[in-house]
Amino acid sequence: MRKKLTSLLLIAIVTSMLSGCILIEKESLTLGSRNNTESIILSHVMGQLIEHKTDIKVIYKENLGGSNVVWNAMLNGNLDVIPDYTGRLS
Repeated sequence: MRKKLTSLLLIAIVTSMLSGCILIEKESLTLGSRNNTESIILSHVMGQLIEHKTDIKVIYKENLGGSNVVWNAMLNGNLDVIPDYTGRLS
């Protein structure tokens, strides 16, 4: 039961994060991730969902470094989306 609830919560979070991305009028979206496994997995889940639900091609930039490096890449326009999480479910 807990595994199912966790999966549903993850899907709800990813879907809500994507709600702003679906209206993008670009042909591609650059999705970055920090240098940890969880961030890379989240970026692929998000990217695959975007590609499945839209005509947008996702460009992955993974293992970029810590949060500061990824955030600066986004501010400089090198990334469009950064998946992140707090590590807490409650």
